[in-house]
Amino acid sequence: MADVIGLQIIFQTLGEANRLKIIEFIGDKERSVTEIVEATGLSQPLVSHHLRMLREARIMETQREGPFVYYRIRDQRLLEALKVFLEIFN
Repeated sequence: MADVIGLQIIFQTLGEANRLKIIEFIGDKERSVTEIVEATGLSQPLVSHHLRMLREARIMETQREGPFVYYRIRDQRLLEALKVFLEIFN
């Protein structure tokens, strides 16, 4: 039953359009908050909020380089899974 709860958290986290935009922009790269803000047009506080949610759901991970924090998708298979969902429901 615990696996179902974890899956529910992941789907709830992914069920927000701005988070999906962030995931799509990051793709297979590492991106800073500044890059994400510029690409999505979202405010910095809103991007930070969504990134925190994605980190807490273990979808994103970070790497600090000096004063900068870079975000990346923890498991690239997520991108493939999202493509499959789009194919199924389009």
